[in-house]
Formats: sequence, structure tokens, C-alpha cells
Amino acid sequence: MSIETFLIIGIIVFCASFLQSAIGVGYGVIAGPIFLVIFNSNEALQLSSLHNLAIAIFLTPFIYRDIDRQFLKNLIIGGLLGILIGFIIQILVSINFLKIAATFFIFFATVFLFHNISKNSYENFKKLPTVLETKFMGIIAGIMGGMLAIPGPIAAAWMSFKGFSKKETRASIIIFFVFIYGAIVGLYIVLTGISANILYLSLKLSPFILIGLFVGTFLSKMISEKIFQFILLSILILTLFSLVSNLLKQNFRY
Repeated sequence: MSIETFLIIGIIVFCASFLQSAIGVGYGVIAGPIFLVIFNSNEALQLSSLHNLAIAIFLTPFIYRDIDRQFLKNLIIGGLLGILIGFIIQILVSINFLKIAATFFIFFATVFLFHNISKNSYENFKKLPTVLETKFMGIIAGIMGGMLAIPGPIAAAWMSFKGFSKKETRASIIIFFVFIYGAIVGLYIVLTGISANILYLSLKLSPFILIGLFVGTFLSKMISEKIFQFILLSILILTLFSLVSNLLKQNFRY
């Protein structure tokens, strides 16, 4: 890997990490699809999963007091079931299929985020979900996690729709990630293995993660949620553009 490519990946990791620490989601949505373009293999999802797990473990001591334990328990139960389904899909399909799936998913997340930014936050009233509904959404998030290493936005979007606060959503999603990405990494180790190159690259990129986490934690206290949403929206659009461009180049190559 060239120095230029490494620095590009490092910048992506930094941006994704600081958004993850600030609003609870962001790493998988931003880094995962771009890694797919750069690595053009399932190693992209391995790297994203390792980093997401490390970030979630690092942040958990700071936010665990803000969670609803019963709600999170039901979300995790559904998520662990969904992971098995998603992981099987990831193993069976081609890398191009994963890129197409990621493109549609990023498009959905972009549209939802744009809608969320355009509406007034005071229109939301907290509507506690049922146990069955929570487990079902956990399954959907788990499938996205097992297939694309992107379980967060679906769960976060649903919690936002239900009227959970930013603080509750951030805490729940981060601890949800400990179990979800822990299971994903475990499946990689047992079923397919994680290459030594990815483990080494993951460690080399750790300074970018740490800096991103500290910057995100610091900025989360100074910048409003709306500003972060605009930043995330801009990055989602750029990510969507890079995925579409890569797919067009591969399918219309002479």
C-alpha cells in the first residue's frame, strides 16, 4: 500500500471516528463503503468491524449510565439473530453485490437524514416501542451489520423516529455495537479468518481513531446536533458518489 493510499484511509478513519464519538453513528456508513471501493474485497468489512468494536469499547465507560437496559437487551437479542442472516448473505454473494447493497443503503440513509434535518425536532414525542418491535428492528440492524458492517443508522433512525433523545440514542447504539461488532469479529475469526495484513493495518490506523475520538468527544459539547447532521449528510453524499462512480467504471469498462 502506498503512503498516499494509507493517508487517505487515515483521514477517512479520523473523520468517521470523530463522528462516531460525537453522535453515536458514522463510522460504518462513511468508512465501510469507501473501504469497499479501496480494497474491493471482504477485507474492507473486516477492517471496519475491528475499528467499530474498538471505538464502542473505548466509549462505553463514558455513556453506559444513559441506557435503558431492558430496551437495549431486546435490541441486542434481535441484533444477534440478524447478524447470522446477514453474515451468511455476505459470504454467499459477490463483492459487487455488496457494493450495490451499500449504495442503496447509503441512499436511504441520506434521504432519511435530509428529511430529519428539514423537519422541526419538537415534532417528535417519545413513543416507547414494544418488545416485539424492538427485537424486529434489532434483527434488521443485525442483518445490515452482518452483511455490510453497518448496523447503526437503521437503529438510530428508528430510535429518532420514536422520539429518543440524542443522548439516549448515542448511548444505546454505542453499547449495541459492542455486542454486534463483537459477534461479527467472532464470526470472521471462526468462519473465514482475519488476514494478518488487516490486523496490522488496523493497528497502524489506531492513532487516527484515537485522535478522532478525542476531537469528536470535545466537539460534541460545542456544536449542535444539527451541525453534525449537516456534516454527516455532506459525507454521505460524497460516499454515495464514490460508490456509484466505482460501480459505473466496473460495469462500463471497455
